[in-house]
Amino acid sequence: MRLKPNVIIENLRSGQVIKGHNILTLEGLNFILQTFFGQGITTLYVGLIDLVSYVAVADTDTAAEINGTNDWIENVEYSNTIRQTYFAGTAASQSIDNSAAKASFTMNGTGDLKGAFVCSSNVKSGVAGRLVNAFVFAGGDMAYVPSDVIQVTVIFNAMNCEEE
Repeated sequence: MRLKPNVIIENLRSGQVIKGHNILTLEGLNFILQTFFGQGITTLYVGLIDLVSYVAVADTDTAAEINGTNDWIENVEYSNTIRQTYFAGTAASQSIDNSAAKASFTMNGTGDLKGAFVCSSNVKSGVAGRLVNAFVFAGGDMAYVPSDVIQVTVIFNAMNCEEE
């Protein structure tokens, strides 16, 4: 099985929509296997990646290094008290997403977003849990101002892999 996550980010004030692809981290792949085949489902949360200090996302990034040695930091300039819950719909055609209940952030500062991530902790700037994936915008960075509402749709697609 191969998983291919995609993302759509929207700024409701400006109407800007950015689509992109992202990588699943090694920690995230292990977490998916453990969750599905091991110990049951856990709640997932969406966080934002700040443009400040951004270098790259990598499959070796971990939740323990959010704001640490990952080459990016979390943006927490939103009024919500926690990271937003990823409410997945029903899987169909080997795809699942949160388009019916997008992760919504009301910004309370001015700056630029580079991307977003999905993890198993709802704590803003928290480093516990597992980092499932991290993604950057394919179409450029997203500027925000106070009261902007940023909505994040995360799409996971699964497909069979051919044997090599």
